[in-house]
Amino acid sequence: MKKTPESRKDSGSRIRRWVSFHMTRLIDRWSLNAVFFLVFLKLLQLCKLLGAKPTENGWRKATGIFLKGDISKFMLGIFRVTPYSADAPPPGMNEAKERFLSRFAEFLRAHGALHWAIMQKTFRMHRRRLTETDLLEVEFRPDGTLEKARIVLDPRYPPAPALSEKDIDTILSLFVRTHNRLNGGTDPTRARKLYRIVKRRVLYLNAANLAKRMEAVRLLRRMMNASCVTFLPLPEGGTEADIYTERLKTPDVTTYRHPGWGLLNVFVRIHPRLGEADLWIQYHHVPVDGMAMQEVLTELKTEWGEAGKMSFPAPGSPAAEVEIRETPHKGLFRARAFFRFDGLLELRQRINRKHTAEMRGPATIAGMILWGLAKSPELHDAKMLFPVDVEPGEHAEGNPPQRFERELSLVFIRPSDYMTPLDKMGGFILFQREFNRRLKKTRYRCSETYEMLELLSMIHPLFYYYAKYLMPKEFHDVVGTFGLSVLRHAEVFIAPVTDLQIRGFLAFGRMDMPCEGGGTAGCVSICGTREQIEAYLTALERISGDYQSLLGKQKQITEGERP
Repeated sequence: MKKTPESRKDSGSRIRRWVSFHMTRLIDRWSLNAVFFLVFLKLLQLCKLLGAKPTENGWRKATGIFLKGDISKFMLGIFRVTPYSADAPPPGMNEAKERFLSRFAEFLRAHGALHWAIMQKTFRMHRRRLTETDLLEVEFRPDGTLEKARIVLDPRYPPAPALSEKDIDTILSLFVRTHNRLNGGTDPTRARKLYRIVKRRVLYLNAANLAKRMEAVRLLRRMMNASCVTFLPLPEGGTEADIYTERLKTPDVTTYRHPGWGLLNVFVRIHPRLGEADLWIQYHHVPVDGMAMQEVLTELKTEWGEAGKMSFPAPGSPAAEVEIRETPHKGLFRARAFFRFDGLLELRQRINRKHTAEMRGPATIAGMILWGLAKSPELHDAKMLFPVDVEPGEHAEGNPPQRFERELSLVFIRPSDYMTPLDKMGGFILFQREFNRRLKKTRYRCSETYEMLELLSMIHPLFYYYAKYLMPKEFHDVVGTFGLSVLRHAEVFIAPVTDLQIRGFLAFGRMDMPCEGGGTAGCVSICGTREQIEAYLTALERISGDYQSLLGKQKQITEGERP
């Protein structure tokens, strides 16, 4: 077939991209292994030029390899939603729970973005689309074992007549007992073992009835794929101060773990007055990403309504005491703290009024935080990772154009490379200019990091493990050792972490939530070792209280002068 001028132009563009050295921007610390990694990427580029194509999304493949355990899940919280009609409030707590489950199941059915489950394989985790949207209501004991479980089936797909209520109860009982036997530890294959053991027992009990055997296993799969819902009590008869303190506590996901493969792990706190509820929802990154899920929660709150604005405790008050909890992973902790960011937000506006042209875009909150953290001794030379939301679209190259789903990509940057002791503001402007360049190119799917993830999706997962364990220094010099994520509309955003970010991960939600006693504050979540958490809390105190000192004198910021 004769090539058109457009196809010849696309081919020329791909060839020029292959012979260029733009991928060297991924590496800022050179070594023999770094050169080997770069040569390997160029070979993958050549394979792509010759017609090889990635079989799946690069970000999805990377998350399936490196985000396996419970600690790699992220959590979002929304407060004071009103799942009940003001004209017909529930008469009691049990009725309130039933109404919540019914309305949440209806919301779940209407949003296809939530119809996912996890599929565990030998080297990685995959996502799987679901037809049924079932709920599994569970009740835990303080030690993390299950007290009971109840399946709320999607009414569009009722259980087969071959299964009686007694059969369903038997399967649930086996599910609970087996879960409690396997409870504990950080084994990422725990759910797979649970399914295998219960399935074997179910098949044995129904050996004489083939139809019942098939339907029982199908019901077990639905239980494993269901979204998990746990109701956490608030103190009845307690003071409003007691209730306020309890509702701000992060649910203990070490105790309340999703027993199966479903996407959602939902924690619900219903107010004793039964007029409002707080939702904390834990997600796995393999099927979905934070920005898209926050938009779904915002839609839920808009649809259901809210009883009023939630106020955060004033930073420094007893109610705002830093919360630190140990995770199932040895040596890793999660912390949650509140800070005032009024000064940081006002300073950002002043910088943007004067220096937007020099930075080739506005100063971003993420860029300012990364720069401020890099001023601390613990992160001074760290290469940092920042996830970027990439909208769905079409690739500019190719005929016909390749369609892409909404996804995340990554920006890697080392702020210390731009620091100059004699010109703090000048260094920040250079850093923010490069950060803006990388953000823009990543959003358009043409950055070095986006191309790297796309190329690596063409290879077997074993290569990822090879790179991680046999050349860890060079691997971390490319992908970074510290991560930061910002969801500017999230009320509370609890940080995930992977095996790659050995220096921890920070997550920021909204920075302008109303505060008790006036003013605004934001919630920050930190995941890392106890020493890292203490160091990052100190750095955040400086960022929120005296960021201007990190940029030099006031005159430099407002007038653009240099010392």
